[in-house]
Amino acid sequence: EAYTYLSFVAPPLKQILTTYSPNHNVLYSLLAKASVHAFGVSELSLRVPALVGGLLSLIAIVAMSRILLRSELTILLSVCLIALNPMIFDYMSEARGYSLALAFYLLGLLRAVPALLGNGDRYRSRLACAGALLGLSVAAHLSFGIPVIALDLIFTAVCLRFSSSRAGAFLAWLVLPQIGVAAAITIGPLIHAQRQEFVGGDTSAFQTLNNFAISCLLHDWDGNGVWTYQVNTWVSGWFYTIFRCIFLLVIGAAVFV
Repeated sequence: EAYTYLSFVAPPLKQILTTYSPNHNVLYSLLAKASVHAFGVSELSLRVPALVGGLLSLIAIVAMSRILLRSELTILLSVCLIALNPMIFDYMSEARGYSLALAFYLLGLLRAVPALLGNGDRYRSRLACAGALLGLSVAAHLSFGIPVIALDLIFTAVCLRFSSSRAGAFLAWLVLPQIGVAAAITIGPLIHAQRQEFVGGDTSAFQTLNNFAISCLLHDWDGNGVWTYQVNTWVSGWFYTIFRCIFLLVIGAAVFV
């Protein structure tokens, strides 16, 4: 977070818009600069955009759960399973673009699905709004380009099943706004990006899924093996100890419900 402030928030706007780094979440950097300018330099002001993104994410998660589920208990379990996941909860307050990207992605999904399945005069405007939200998601964190593209492919397949003209309208009113919004915000830093600045993940899909599962359950797993983790992970603080226990109880309840 200190590196984010010193490199992408404190410098002049021109430098922010012409510098690329994997740690440079462009939309977040711009919003954080505005927050710091308005409220002064502090940990809280630097994290304000992330906290807003976390709140929007929770609202979107609740809204999506209410659409997909009917029972109040299953809705509660659904929200807890997502919101209490360490891979999501821990990043909602971190001065990075994760929470904003997730919030815009979920809000875009909530706008796109009803528009995709319906018709009417507002069909195109709703798709355009969804596309803009998904474009903001990519601008908040470039890694969200992968789930956004996956979502576009799924929607395209659904549209082609109905009619080719509907697929054409989908591409025009959903995909083009995504590209336009994301490019307008990130084009400056991306132009100045170097190949060696792009970093990869794990060496295999199995390792990726393994690390993801262990991180969700054990939080600060040290990566030495499937069942190896630091002992002080569970005793590093009462908050995280209680928090993880609640999350595991929610998982157990969801299995039986």
